Amino acid sequence: MTRCTPALTSSGEFATVVIDSSSAVVDKPLTYRVPAHLDARVGVGSYVLVPLRNALVPAYVVGRSQQCPVDSAKLIAQMLHDVPMFDQRQLKLADWVTQYYHCSQADSLRCVAPTMARQKFARVYRLTDGQSADGERRPTCSRRTTRDQIVELLTNIEQPLTAAQIQEQISNSNASRVLESLIRDGIVFSETVALDKGTRPRTVKGVRLGTGNQELDAGESAILAAVNLSGGEMPLALLKERRLYNAAAKRLLGSGTLILCEIESPRVPRHVDLSGSQVRSLTDEQRDALKEICDALTFVASPQGQESGFASEASVFVLHGVTASGKTEVYLRAIVHCLHLGRQALVLVPEISLTEQTLAIFRSAFGSEVAVFHSALSKGERFDEWNRVREGKARIVLGARSAVFAPLTNIGLIVIDEEHDTSYKQENSPRYHAREVALRRAQIENAVIVLGSATPSMESYHCAERGKYRCISMLHRIGNRTLPAVEVVDLRQAVNRDSERSPSTGRRLTIISPRLCESIETALAAKQQVILFLNRRGFCPVIYCPRCGVSETCRRCSVSLTFHQRSRSLRCHHCNQTRPAPSTCSHCGAPIVSYMGMGTERVEAEVTSLFPEARVLRMDRDTTLCKGSHGRFLESFHKREADILVGTQMIAKGLDFPGVALVGVILADMSLYVPDFRASERTFQLLAQVSGRAGRGEFPGRVVVQTHQPEHYAIVAAATQDYLGFWKQELKIRRQLPYPPFTHLANIVAVDTDPAESQQRIHAVEEAVKSFVGKGAGTEVVGPAPCPLSKVKDHYRWHLLLRDRSRPRLHETLGGSIDLWPVARRRGIIVDVDPLSLM
Repeated sequence: MTRCTPALTSSGEFATVVIDSSSAVVDKPLTYRVPAHLDARVGVGSYVLVPLRNALVPAYVVGRSQQCPVDSAKLIAQMLHDVPMFDQRQLKLADWVTQYYHCSQADSLRCVAPTMARQKFARVYRLTDGQSADGERRPTCSRRTTRDQIVELLTNIEQPLTAAQIQEQISNSNASRVLESLIRDGIVFSETVALDKGTRPRTVKGVRLGTGNQELDAGESAILAAVNLSGGEMPLALLKERRLYNAAAKRLLGSGTLILCEIESPRVPRHVDLSGSQVRSLTDEQRDALKEICDALTFVASPQGQESGFASEASVFVLHGVTASGKTEVYLRAIVHCLHLGRQALVLVPEISLTEQTLAIFRSAFGSEVAVFHSALSKGERFDEWNRVREGKARIVLGARSAVFAPLTNIGLIVIDEEHDTSYKQENSPRYHAREVALRRAQIENAVIVLGSATPSMESYHCAERGKYRCISMLHRIGNRTLPAVEVVDLRQAVNRDSERSPSTGRRLTIISPRLCESIETALAAKQQVILFLNRRGFCPVIYCPRCGVSETCRRCSVSLTFHQRSRSLRCHHCNQTRPAPSTCSHCGAPIVSYMGMGTERVEAEVTSLFPEARVLRMDRDTTLCKGSHGRFLESFHKREADILVGTQMIAKGLDFPGVALVGVILADMSLYVPDFRASERTFQLLAQVSGRAGRGEFPGRVVVQTHQPEHYAIVAAATQDYLGFWKQELKIRRQLPYPPFTHLANIVAVDTDPAESQQRIHAVEEAVKSFVGKGAGTEVVGPAPCPLSKVKDHYRWHLLLRDRSRPRLHETLGGSIDLWPVARRRGIIVDVDPLSLM
């Protein structure tokens, strides 16, 4: 083994690998010799086991080479998978992720490799056969040293243990050092073992055609015909279901005409039943949009297009279509054209809930050609869908953020629905944005990319206005439907909310205004459905003592605990720490505590009290934890098994329920209070999107927006569905600050369990960056300062913001300062390029 970076080829005596470990002390490619018996099998994307120091570790092969001295390279130990984890184009994409987001190569390769197929390994320790290295028996003595404790532990346990397990049992900080000493003395032996087998194809008992050639009766002929129609093999369960596993089948098995075997049986993800959507004639706007996209698809697939390569001004479309303008139908027909050209399609949606509904639409149009990728699938389902795509059995991939790395080999079209959504940004390393990765992948594949939204991001629309992207507008709803009428309720006028009552029942109102209450009553009386939106879960976000004024806060994070009424508990929504709700103040012992604010649980409770006859569903993270729960909620509401749907942002976008006539926004300005420069943009987008859920069927839509800031430009623009007006106002503010799209950002965060160490680290970053900037780079350094969320999960957080009008220069600054630090020094430093939040 040696740390060298030879010129990579597809063959050669050596293989360059990247160790698959987020905690590896090695973050550079390493070179190993390929054993002769693996020479034909090892290539780009191979997942192998290699020796590193005193252990065997998994690694990805990123190339073959003829270089590197033979005597300095160790042998690859074994292949872990026969199927490559990625191909050359995916490797190119992963390399870009590494460079652009300043992460490790292992982090980026884990994006393109199927995580469910990876195995976990650990170094374990066990006793030898009783002989030390020099042939003596294990020493014994009266004083129990650390050596004695380890030997005794391994003797009593009688099974291999990891270093962490040994350390936990004997509580000695020198355990690792003593273990190495015991290994040198031949008393303890260590080996690397697989902790799991990884995910493999599922097999079931079945039959396949054999070679017997006896004369067949009618029953035997029918069985063979059925097996033939199934591709020459059939699961036994299916044979029994069709009542074909009978005496005739047993005769065929006895003669060898059929053979018992194990056959692959893919795990098929469940999808919701949202049937009933009708194919409509295209509107003029849809037809024009489709023609532009199809013309671009035809061109990039032509020899001329292949030769000229990718050009964003020709191949990137911003499809700005108001809610219910028929963007999905444009996507579907563009994909049909893409498949007709012999290429594949990738469709991204922001939420799992949105994936469920979109999948139902796409499956009805394309059947088994569609594979789905999202985190709610089981490991087995994800593996089988990945395998179907890799083998070319599915030409369309639909999924959330991570689907952008799907193993498609000939992408012609990439669609990003709701391209503005923050869910496309990954929170953990690598902190990529799926939209940016998709743009890069389109460039690599020479594909067309469509960025669809009713409220495009500031950055995307700015690119379209400048001519870098092509803009297509669809400003009218299909079927000549009008946009919903929006009424804004000023909550400041309600000085004494305790005196407000329901107009019809007289029940007291606390968080629902009389106007919204009256609108709900009208909708329910007309057998119409209602959506109530509040982007905060739980019952209320603050529980405090009216005597001393102290609120209940999380011990691990710098946030208040949220009260959840159903479980009578306080919960932190950052670290998930939970404790019982107190009956007295934990600070002064006062017997009274007060609850302040609201969440979806409280909305559900008030709605249920006000409208006891109504069937109410609540959809938020707390109610959708179980597998398949998103689909069940959507299916139930679509079938009109519920009258009112209460939820967070997962119900605010993209969903199409024809029965919804009324949308109520409980508190529109909640997201305006977040200390972030994108707060106004997010507020506008959420309000415009959730308003668009109303009036998509036979009923005209109505929206009631409750707010304390009715004059705020984001709320005014959302109420009038004036995207362009909002964009111009926000652009003016961003230009003055300056913030994206006029500058590019990188947020550097230092985290540590010791607050002083966190602060020291960020000052070291500041010194390194300013030292580099002083050499001529024009990057602006803002800070350092404590993060608005200064403590999360017992880690204290400081951050430093880098801002530059030049994107290449910003990356040059990062590359010339922090990237040069050794791995040990970078521990606890987070680099977030193009951050969507500065919290």
